[in-house]
Amino acid sequence: MHERVDVIEITLLCLMGRQQWAEALALATKLCQQEPAEPGGYIHAAFCLHELGKTAEAVDVLSRGPASLRTKPVYYYNMGCYHARLGHFDQSLSYLERAFEMDGDLRQHAKKDRDLDALRVRLEAQHA
Repeated sequence: MHERVDVIEITLLCLMGRQQWAEALALATKLCQQEPAEPGGYIHAAFCLHELGKTAEAVDVLSRGPASLRTKPVYYYNMGCYHARLGHFDQSLSYLERAFEMDGDLRQHAKKDRDLDALRVRLEAQHA
């Protein structure tokens, strides 16, 4: 049962909820291996890396992920957050704009996201 994709996903989400990032990363990596065309494992793996302070690696994971990632607003949103934390503000804004175009609700989430603190003034100026 523990090798089933659905069981791995549920366990992964529970670990993430408990902020057990290293353990969650191991399961997310397993998901990427078992379902390389599915975006979920990559999104979760990148998030875990980011939470572990390995934001550049998170960007790399998402950059190397399947094309199906680019259909997900969360891909663009997370890339925007990660680039903001890395100090790549123009790239960050570009990713965030794409995320907001795909899912306008993300704009509200961005107002409280601490990863975007360094961009707060620029984000608010763009949408005043």
